[in-house]
Amino acid sequence: MKLKRILLTLFLAMGLTGLSFAGPYDDWPDDAICMWLDMKPTHEGYLAEAKKRSLTCEGGKAVAGAAPEETTTSQSTTTDNKKTSSKNTSLSKDSAITIYDVEFSASVLKELLGKLASKTDYDFSQHKIASNPKDIRCTFNIRRVVYDFVVEGEIEGWDVARGSLLIADGKVSINDGSFWRMGGLSTDKTYLKDEVNIRLTKDGHFVGKMAYFIKNTEQGEVAEKPRYPRLKKHKNSKPLNLNSPRKAELWIDFDHIDDQWAGGVWFLTNCKQIATSISATTKVTTSDDDPTVSKVIEVIHGDTFIVDIAEPHELAGSNIKLIIRDANTPDATKSCSKQMELGIKVKDIVTQKLADASSIKLKNFRKTSTAVIAQVIVDGKDLGEELLAKGYASSEYGHWKAYFCSALQAMTEGDSNWKYSRMDADKAIFWYERAIFLDPDRDQKLVTYDLSELYSIKGDSDKSLDYLQQSAKLGHMEAEEALGAAYMNGDGVSKDPAQAKKWLKKAHENGSKDAEDICGCEF
Repeated sequence: MKLKRILLTLFLAMGLTGLSFAGPYDDWPDDAICMWLDMKPTHEGYLAEAKKRSLTCEGGKAVAGAAPEETTTSQSTTTDNKKTSSKNTSLSKDSAITIYDVEFSASVLKELLGKLASKTDYDFSQHKIASNPKDIRCTFNIRRVVYDFVVEGEIEGWDVARGSLLIADGKVSINDGSFWRMGGLSTDKTYLKDEVNIRLTKDGHFVGKMAYFIKNTEQGEVAEKPRYPRLKKHKNSKPLNLNSPRKAELWIDFDHIDDQWAGGVWFLTNCKQIATSISATTKVTTSDDDPTVSKVIEVIHGDTFIVDIAEPHELAGSNIKLIIRDANTPDATKSCSKQMELGIKVKDIVTQKLADASSIKLKNFRKTSTAVIAQVIVDGKDLGEELLAKGYASSEYGHWKAYFCSALQAMTEGDSNWKYSRMDADKAIFWYERAIFLDPDRDQKLVTYDLSELYSIKGDSDKSLDYLQQSAKLGHMEAEEALGAAYMNGDGVSKDPAQAKKWLKKAHENGSKDAEDICGCEF
């Protein structure tokens, strides 16, 4: 592929003499270069352009007369022992090279240039790319940063994109189900699938290029095309720790002058390391006394089979239903389409693994009236552990229905980790946000309030405030009261008595008994 591009580049360079390609800043006036260089003095593009023009900048403006008049002199050539030089950029008449203009139709030219370079092409050789021994799976959300009023940038309180990703050997892949929320062209899911070329560096930063939707497109408006920013290390970023990956905050800037009012931030959360291979678990010792599966008759799900168990053993018999202990795989026969899609994939993987096995033993078995539940040891390795490590199984019953099919079930899982006897903030957050993802149109005022409290417990004040504002705007009384108190006391926000009274009044109207006391006023 690289050789084809090199040959195509050479061909175009020789043939397209009538074409010229402008640099990104060629049509900028000198003062514009100096103004942006004054605001971003380390910007590589502005520095290079100022050097190219020999500009002297003071106070964001070009100093008049400082840039010398440009002249161009072609390289001297020797033909028939004569040395010639010219002020022109073309070759002299004495040159032995003859150049012919080649014309292409607009459609052919577009096709050739499209093959020459992708908008997401990037040279990663300048970076030290991570080679993580275990894959890393994270959920993510992207938010826009605006620089209109705050020099350091202000992160907006809503997501422009959401989903999950996988980092394998440094390469970042966006998982199915991820999506942009900017309307228009962003609803085409191939932008996240095919136009993201990102790697993770050894020190935990994203580098590369991707299609990025900086502006929202409302119904009836002309669709906004994506930008293709260059991702690099940013001073505001909080990189991913590869030794103990949990979360990261990775900032994006835009180089083009029309887009420098905005930027973006990747928020990575719920990051977990997973095994890179289904055979990456340790050996399990078995003995001749352990029951042996002599024949696999049918694989129903990834965790459920019909088998024959060999004599002599108390479990021996034919057409026995065998279920893997403590490893629940997705349903492959009857469920919502997303669960069945993964369930069939896992079933096929397990079917092949069992077909290739030279030994299938059972340990820690328990016999019920309908099945045998046991550890299934395939060629010395625990099949259940392998499926769990790969993310193909869960140790929690009902996980897959809650994850793929039912927002109500996801809410129940969140409640069980938050409102009852056990308390696991990370799991509660995961399931509450999953419930929002599965059914974004349902009433979210209570779940957003719960998420605000959970993120507060975890010390993430920004996300806590974001969810609190969402809940208050949806009319949840406790959120209105808490937001009013925050504005009254300057807790996580700037003090704003007017905003405080606004939200406390709403809380009072919705039944709050404390709103007037917090405000010190009567409504």
